[in-house]
Amino acid sequence: MDITLTTRHLDRSATLVDLIRRRAHFTLGRFADIIRRLEVRLTDINGPRGGNDVDCVILAYLERHGRLVVAGRDASAEAVACRGIDRMAGMVRRHLDRLHDHHSRHR
Repeated sequence: MDITLTTRHLDRSATLVDLIRRRAHFTLGRFADIIRRLEVRLTDINGPRGGNDVDCVILAYLERHGRLVVAGRDASAEAVACRGIDRMAGMVRRHLDRLHDHHSRHR
C-alpha cells in the first residue's frame, strides 16, 4: 500500500509523517492487498492566522473497486488523521462485505 501525505498551511514534521504511516499500516494493513494507494490530505483551514481547525480528507484507491473517501475536522492534525484512518478501515470493511454479499446473491 502506497501512502501519500499532503499538507497545506501545516508543519509536515517527521513525527506527523511517521504517526500517519504507522497508524495506516496498523489499522489498514489487513487490507493492504486491496488498497492500492492511500492519500491523506491535511489542511489548516485558518492558515497563517492561527486557530485550531484542521481538515482531513483521506482517499483509498482500491484494486478493481474504485475509491473511498473519508473527511473530518479536528483541533489537531494528529487527531483528525488517526480518526480518519480508523473510519476508513470501517468503510473498507463494509465495502468489501457489500461486494461479498452482492456476489453471493448472484451465484
